[in-house]
Amino acid sequence: MDEDNFDDAGVSTLATQGGITFFGSVFGRALGFVFTIGVTKLVSASTFGVYSLGLAVILFTKSVADLSVYRGIDYYIPQYLPDENYQKARNLFATTTVIALLGTGLAVLVLWLVTPQIASIFGEGRLTEILPILSLALPFLAFRDIVIRMFIAIKQLKYRVFLRDLLLPGGKLLVTLGLIFAGYELVALLGGYLLSVIVVALAGVIFLQRRVGWLFDGPVEGFGLGELFSYSLPLVFAGVIYATISQIDFFIIGYYPNTNSKDLAIYKVANLLGVNILIFLNSLAPVFKPMVTEVKNDNELLNSRYSLAARWILLCTLPIALTLILAPRTYLSLLFTPVYAAGAGALIVLVLGYLVNSSVGPEGMVLEGLGFTRLTLANTVLMVSVNALLDLLLIPRLGILGAAVGTAVGITCGVIAGVLELRYFRGLLPFDRRTVYVLLSGVPPLSVGWIVTALIDSQLLLAVTLPVIVLVSYLIPLQIFDVFGEEDKLVADLIEKKFGVGLLGWFIHRK
Repeated sequence: MDEDNFDDAGVSTLATQGGITFFGSVFGRALGFVFTIGVTKLVSASTFGVYSLGLAVILFTKSVADLSVYRGIDYYIPQYLPDENYQKARNLFATTTVIALLGTGLAVLVLWLVTPQIASIFGEGRLTEILPILSLALPFLAFRDIVIRMFIAIKQLKYRVFLRDLLLPGGKLLVTLGLIFAGYELVALLGGYLLSVIVVALAGVIFLQRRVGWLFDGPVEGFGLGELFSYSLPLVFAGVIYATISQIDFFIIGYYPNTNSKDLAIYKVANLLGVNILIFLNSLAPVFKPMVTEVKNDNELLNSRYSLAARWILLCTLPIALTLILAPRTYLSLLFTPVYAAGAGALIVLVLGYLVNSSVGPEGMVLEGLGFTRLTLANTVLMVSVNALLDLLLIPRLGILGAAVGTAVGITCGVIAGVLELRYFRGLLPFDRRTVYVLLSGVPPLSVGWIVTALIDSQLLLAVTLPVIVLVSYLIPLQIFDVFGEEDKLVADLIEKKFGVGLLGWFIHRK
């Protein structure tokens, strides 16, 4: 699609709805950071590590128990609403809710029965205290995901932002820190998580009743399970496997005798810091799937939307990634405590893996939006297989650095497979000429930043000045290479109009 005939509607949706989710993600990440910084300074690394292990078990169990049926909501609902087929939308919502609640309710009972065996496998007796309490969150987690997907489907992202990025981390922060100051440690972590999840689920019900009235204003019948599972069944397995890849590092670190709960806590913090560079990808991904579903038969329009999204994600992600790669030990020590600086090597490797993920844009959402759920499953199987194999080989030798290598290589294999599939089946590519210029613009800040880290001894001074130096030395080549086209200028104008961020528009329009 040439620049004189670009996709105004797609650009508008990406800029406005993506902007909402981005600012929400920034606030949510900030609250999450305050939570982690506070917890790592107020409780021992061992306590935080065993809590992280217990939470990993719960999140993995949830992905199995709810069958990931919520992932069908933002595929089918956008197809029903243009024809005002509210009956089918209600049926889908009711069916997915019943399946998810029944599955997670059963999972609670199963976890209560097998908790001693799980604690024995990991050699961590405190799991017998943690898992029965955390398991109570399972039904509320399942319903939270259904509610959030519903708001994504109807493109009301502000409610997703409030529930997921404000209420959940904010509630967890207040309750947990309050209980810690009252003299508790492990109980504070458990209580903060459980209560915040319950509050979010209940608030979701209230928002649905007030903002999606048609969902409750008519009769409900069973949604065709054959239709639902023909789309969702591959995603069920993909969800289970993806949950495995997100938690497998913690499981294997906790299992091997050469690593312990302290190592797990260090890896948890390194991963938490590194995964923040996905904030731009995660902001656009929920917006993108309904946009793909709407125009899935128009390859030219799809390619325009996909390449635009991928370029903006890479544009915004690259300077953050470079900053963390240049000074990982500095940020781990200052943000948390010096003990977590041991995760510097793991942080660099994780950031590289997440940067590859960001550079190809929301390729997974494009595949799902086009109905290629079996390919999504295959890519996830590839990702987790590579990750698990490398974890088993490397963690006994390299510790948490081996876990980071497993994750980074697994993610890289999965996203490359997705890009190749989109190219083969639909002729779509996330890259264009300007993408190359964006990557080349990352060379000067990497070089200048390396010199700065060698010259500045003060960790605090380096932490403050390095992001500024990286950003300035990144923006200059962007202008030299003339990276921004008409679509980019429209994005900047819409963001300025919606959020009042005038500096962005000035820079992009500047010649």
